Amino acid sequence: MLETNVYNFVLIPLAILISYAIWSRLRKPLEYRQISSHVPSVTKNLWSELLFSCSIAMKHPRDLLPFFMEIFLNNGPVVHCNITGRSYVLLNDPDDIKILLSSTQYINKGPEYKMLKPWLNDGLLLSSGLKWQNRRKLLTNTFHFKTLDMYNPAVNKHAKVFTKKLLEACEDDKEISVMEYVTLCSLDIICETIMGTEMNAQKGKSIQYVYSIKSACRSVIDRVFKFWLWNDLIYRISESGRSFFKSIRVLHDFTDSVCILKNVIKRKQSLLKTSGNTIVQPESKPAEKRKTKSFLDLLLDVLKDNPDQMTIKDIREEVDTFLFEGHDTSSISMTMTLLLLGMHQDIQDRAREELHSIFGDSDRDATMEDLNAMRYLDAVIKESLRLYPSVPSFTRELETTLQLENYKIPPMTTMVIFPYILHRNENIFPKPEDFIPERFLDEDNKSKFLFGYIPFSAGARNCIGQKYAMNQMKTVVSTVLRNAKIVSSGCKEDIKISMQLLIRIESLPKVIFRPLYKRTSAEMIEVNFYSVVLVPLAGLISYAIWSRLRMPVEYRQISSHVPSVTKSFWSEMVLSWKLAMLQPKDILPFVTDLFKENGPVVHFNLSGRSYVLLNDPDDLKVLLSNTQYIKKGPEYEMLKPWLNEGLLLSSGQKWHNRRKLLTNTFHFKTLDMYNPSINKHSRILVDKLFEASANDDKEISIAEYVTLCSLDIICETIMGTEMNAQKGKSAEYVHSIKSACKSVIERIFKFWLWNDLVFRMSGSGQSFFKSIKILHEYTDNVIKSKRASLNNSGIEKIRSDSKFEKTKKKSFLDLLLNVLNDTPDQMSDRDIREEVDTFLFEGHDTSSIAMTMILVLLGMHPEIQDRARDELRSIFGYSTRDATMEDLNAMKYLEAVIKESLRMYPSVPAFTRELDKPLQLNKYIIPPMTTITVYPFILHRNEDIYPDAEEFIPERFLDEENKAKFIFGYLPFSAGARNCIGQKYAMNQMKIVVSTILRNAKFESLGRKEDIQISTQLIIRIESLPKMKFYKL
Repeated sequence: MLETNVYNFVLIPLAILISYAIWSRLRKPLEYRQISSHVPSVTKNLWSELLFSCSIAMKHPRDLLPFFMEIFLNNGPVVHCNITGRSYVLLNDPDDIKILLSSTQYINKGPEYKMLKPWLNDGLLLSSGLKWQNRRKLLTNTFHFKTLDMYNPAVNKHAKVFTKKLLEACEDDKEISVMEYVTLCSLDIICETIMGTEMNAQKGKSIQYVYSIKSACRSVIDRVFKFWLWNDLIYRISESGRSFFKSIRVLHDFTDSVCILKNVIKRKQSLLKTSGNTIVQPESKPAEKRKTKSFLDLLLDVLKDNPDQMTIKDIREEVDTFLFEGHDTSSISMTMTLLLLGMHQDIQDRAREELHSIFGDSDRDATMEDLNAMRYLDAVIKESLRLYPSVPSFTRELETTLQLENYKIPPMTTMVIFPYILHRNENIFPKPEDFIPERFLDEDNKSKFLFGYIPFSAGARNCIGQKYAMNQMKTVVSTVLRNAKIVSSGCKEDIKISMQLLIRIESLPKVIFRPLYKRTSAEMIEVNFYSVVLVPLAGLISYAIWSRLRMPVEYRQISSHVPSVTKSFWSEMVLSWKLAMLQPKDILPFVTDLFKENGPVVHFNLSGRSYVLLNDPDDLKVLLSNTQYIKKGPEYEMLKPWLNEGLLLSSGQKWHNRRKLLTNTFHFKTLDMYNPSINKHSRILVDKLFEASANDDKEISIAEYVTLCSLDIICETIMGTEMNAQKGKSAEYVHSIKSACKSVIERIFKFWLWNDLVFRMSGSGQSFFKSIKILHEYTDNVIKSKRASLNNSGIEKIRSDSKFEKTKKKSFLDLLLNVLNDTPDQMSDRDIREEVDTFLFEGHDTSSIAMTMILVLLGMHPEIQDRARDELRSIFGYSTRDATMEDLNAMKYLEAVIKESLRMYPSVPAFTRELDKPLQLNKYIIPPMTTITVYPFILHRNEDIYPDAEEFIPERFLDEENKAKFIFGYLPFSAGARNCIGQKYAMNQMKIVVSTILRNAKFESLGRKEDIQISTQLIIRIESLPKMKFYKL
C-alpha cells in the first residue's frame, strides 16, 4: 500500500510535470525557448525548471517574498524563470518597469488572473483590449474628484463608529488586535459607498463575508504556485478548489443580495425613471448641492444613458471587483498605518499637530479641503504603503516584443513586478526598512519615485480608485488620531506577513488606543458644564462690569449716540458669547450682516472692550490719513510673543524711527535686486504645476504649490537663504505658521483666552508657543549663519542711491545688517530678528493667498486670461527671458487684474486702530480707548464704490475716473502713514509669478466663484477652492 501511494502521489505528478514542461517548451517559438541564454535565469535547463517548479509549489505563502528577494539579490534586477512550461521575467528596476508600464501595448494581465474569473468575471481588473478601454472610460467619472466628495459623509460616519469601537475595546488599557476592527470598518465604508447599502459589519453582521474573501484569496494563491492545480478539472475536485467555489458562492450571494441586489436594482431603476435623474456630471454643479449617490447608483446612471455599453451582468462584475479590491486593500493599508504610528510616537504626534492646525478642537467631519491639507498624514500613509503595499505583486503578459534597457523579451512571456521588493531598493529609498514619512515631502525624490513607488501600480492600468482609497485612509486615520493616542506593544520585527493575492498578516503586535479626552460619567458632564460654561460666563460678566466702571463716562455712553448692537449689558453678554462660538468661516458673513442692519458705522462692546466698525470711505480717510491714530488695536498684542516689536506691532517714536530706517530697504532700485530670485522660483513653480497636472489627471489644488513658491521667494529675498520649500524642505515651517495664525484668531474671539495665563495653559496656547519656538529657531539659525558669512567676507555697505546699480545682489537681511553696522545705536540683533520674523510672516502668507486667488479667478474668466496673455506677448514676444522692472511697469492690464483680485479677496480681511484721542467722524465723535475696526473685505463690496461688486472686472482699475473713489475705498495694503511698506515688493512678486505662468500655460478653474469658501484668521484662509487644470502653451 505504501509503495502504491508513493507511485500515485509522487511519480505520476512528476511524470505529468516532465511531459507538460517538454510539450510546453517544444510548442513555443525559438526565441521564447532561448530567452534563458541572454537573460539571467534560474532555470537554464529542463531539470532546473522542474526543481524550481516543485520548490516554489511546496513553499508556504509567508516564505514567498523572502524567496523572491533572494532571487533578485543573487541574479540582479532582471531575472528569468520557467515554471512548468510558462516563461516568467521578474523585474525590479524602475527604468525597465517604466518601459513596461508606461506603454499601452502591454496592458494584458498575466495568465494567473484568469484564475479569478469565476469570481470577478470580466470586471475592470480582469478585462482587456477594447472592452477594458471602454469600461475604464465609462467608470472614470465615478471617481471624479467631485463625485468622491459625495462619498465623504459615509466614510466619516463609519470612521467615527470605528474609533468608538476601538476605545470601547481598549478600556482599562486592554491590548487588542486591530486588524479585525479595521477590516469591518473598511467593509462598512465600501458597502455604503459602492452599494449604497449599510452592511453594519462593525455591529457583527458580516463575519461569513470576511471569512469567504480570505478563503478565496488563499485558494487562488495556492493555485498560482501549485502547477498541478492549473488544470480546471483538477482544481475543481481539489480541496483548495472546493473551498474557492464555496467561498465565491457566498460572495456572489452577498453581491446579488445585500438585501437582494436584483430587487435593489429594480427599485433604483424605477426611482431613476420616476425622478428623471441623469448621470452625474461633476462639472455641472457643486458637490454639496447634489444628492449623495453610491457607486452602484452611478453605474445605474451609466446603464440608463448607455444601455448598449453596460448591462446588469456588467454591473455585477464591477461591483464584485470594487468590493474585493476596495475593502481588502484599504483595510490592510490602514492596519499597517495605525500600527506603524503606534510604534513611532514622534511621527504620530507630528501628524496629530497637523490635524489640530486644520480642525482645532472641533469634532466636525473631514471635508475634501481638509484631506488636501493633510500633507504630513499623506506622507505617513504613503510611507506605510511603501513598506507594506497591499498588492505585493502583479503581472503583465506580453503580446509583442518588449525592449528593456539591456534585454529583449519575446512575446508570450509573463512579466512579474513585486512592489514589496521594489520599495526596498536602497538606491531609491535609503534606509528602506526604516519608517521615514519625510521622504515623501522632499520634492527632490519625486522623479525617483515615479516608477520606483507603485503601491497602486502605474501607467494606463493603474488603480482607478487610488484617490478614493487615499481619501478613505486619510479620513479614517485622521479620525482616530483626533480622538485617540495609539500605543503599539511591539516592534517592526514582530510583523509577519505572507504573500497571497494581497498581503496577508500572519502576526502583528497588539495595540492600545487611549482616549485623548474622557467624557464618560455623569459627574464629568456636570463638571464640564460648570467649568466650560458657568465659570467663563461668570468671568465674562465680572470683567465686563469692571471694564465698564473704570472707563470715562463718554466711553460708557457711546452706544447712546452711535448705532450700537450692545445697548444693554445683557446684549453685550450675548454678543460676546456668540462671537466666541463662531467658526472662523462665519465671521465675515456675521460682520457683513451687522453693516447691512446698522449702517456704515456700528458700535458694540465685546467683554468690556468698546469697538466701532467703519465701512465708509470718508470716515476711513479721517482715521487713516491722520498720524494721531497709528496705534494698533489690542488684538495685535497677542502677536508679541511671535513678532515682538517689529514694524507691524511697534508704535510711537520707535515705529517712526524704524519705518524711516527700513524705507530704503524697499527703495525701487533695491527692489530690482530681488527680481532674479523671484523669476527663478516662478519658473520652478511652473514646472511643478505641469508636473503635478500630468501626474494627477490634470486636476490639482493650487494653493499648496503657490504657498511653497512664495515661501521660497520670501526666504531668498528676505533672508538671503534658499529654503527649497518647493522641493519639500519646509513642511515644519509652513505648518508652524498656519498653526500660530489659527491660535491667534481663536484667542481674539474667545474672550477667556485674553488672559495670558489662561492662554498659556490652553491647548490653543500650547500649540501657539510650540509653533513660534520653531519659527524663532529657524530665524535665529539663518541670522547667525548670515552674520558669520558677512563677518568673514566683510560687509559691503550701501552708502547712496548712486551706488545701487553697482552693488552685489543683497537680501533684506543683508541690508538690515548694513544698517546695524552703520547705525548700531538704532538697530540691534534683537531688532533684526523682530523685522525678519515680521516680514517673513507678512510677506509670504499674504502674497501666497493673493496669487492663489488671482490664478483661480483667471481660470474662471478665460477672456480676461487671454487679454492678460496678449499684453505679455506684446512685452516679451515669444522670448523666455526673465521679467525686468521695465517689463513689470508695462504690465498695465495684469496690474488691474491683480488689483481686482485683491479687491475681492484682500489677504488681510480686517485691521484695527486704538484711539488715544477723540476721533471726529462725519457724524459721530468716537471717544479715546475705543478700538476702530476696518474690514477691507466688506468695504471692497460696497456697491456705491464698486458697481457689480461680486463680479470680477479688472477694467474698473483702468478707468481714471474711479481713482478718486478708490483712495480710501480700496485698502488691500491699508492706507495712510501705516500702510504696507512692502506693497511695491508684493506687487512685483505677484506680477512676476502670475506673468511667468501666463507665458507658459493656459489654465482653467473647475468650478464657480460660489465654490470658493474662505475664513477669517489673521489673514484670509482658504476653506474650499475649485481645482485647476494647467495646459502647456
